[in-house]
Amino acid sequence: INSAMNEFSKNGLKGSRVENIAKKANVNKAMIFYYFGSKKNLYELIVKKTVNVLLGRLSEIISPALTIDNFIEKFPEIYINFFSQNKEFVNMIIIDLLQNPDFISDLIKELFKEKFGDGPTPFELLVSKWYKQNLITEKNPVHFMMNILSLIIFPFIAKPIPEALFNIELDETNEYYEYRKKSIKNLLKRGLLK
Repeated sequence: INSAMNEFSKNGLKGSRVENIAKKANVNKAMIFYYFGSKKNLYELIVKKTVNVLLGRLSEIISPALTIDNFIEKFPEIYINFFSQNKEFVNMIIIDLLQNPDFISDLIKELFKEKFGDGPTPFELLVSKWYKQNLITEKNPVHFMMNILSLIIFPFIAKPIPEALFNIELDETNEYYEYRKKSIKNLLKRGLLK
């Protein structure tokens, strides 16, 4: 699994080679096909396993009783901690969002449907509730989420841009991530809350 994630994070699903995965894992290529059936099945297993970890962490906070203040405190922390601990997974998804967006989209939809069913997600219901309670400025759950996720994800996928703009090297340490969490929370409190 680790060898496959490493290969997928560099080449995406289409560009990855089972031979390379087998070599890195020090196993026979035939064993990979025996256990997983195909390269695609192995990829899907990694995505499902990893996304389910994230969904599990989110499920710990998302409930009808969640307040907007607790959401702002917890949500960036969960995502930043997850992304900082799963950089190869982030790279893997980014490559395939560019090379194979329908496949990734369908896979993520399937995972969310398994977790939340066909109706509105608990998160959609919370955003609607907070807006009706006049607590937040954005009523559309899609834009609400995109605004927040873009603040969280951009530093992981576009790190070279601020490094070039400011002629610095961002040292991805706990201090860097802690500062990022505080900065996002501050921005959300000042721009999201009424």
